Amino acid sequence: MEHNKKINHWCALCGIGYHACDSCSKEKTITPWRSLTDTVGHYKVFMVLRDYKNKVISREKAQELLSGLDLSDKESYKDNAKSVLSDIYMINTVDKPVKLTNKQRGRKPVQVESKMENESLSEEIEKSEE
Repeated sequence: MEHNKKINHWCALCGIGYHACDSCSKEKTITPWRSLTDTVGHYKVFMVLRDYKNKVISREKAQELLSGLDLSDKESYKDNAKSVLSDIYMINTVDKPVKLTNKQRGRKPVQVESKMENESLSEEIEKSEE
């Protein structure tokens, strides 16, 4: 960055101020990376975090994409970016309930004998209707 240029942008990822030419920003069809971040590397990380936060990509996909990027300066990221990163790399500590079979629990299956016949069933239904 040239020191004599006025800071006119702040990195969406780390918050550092920098100067970028705004002539590309006047194009309404694109958003140049220089208008969002101070480096291409930060832009790539920013895009992954944004897509994950907006549920465009899964946690696994975000981890895959971030594995190929330089995160060595992640401590300098803004708090909201750190929060999204933490969420992406969060270890699921809440286990989903697992239904175990009786065999897995070490229990013997219980056999229920039905002694009720059709006639007694009809009688029970009639009694309940009264």
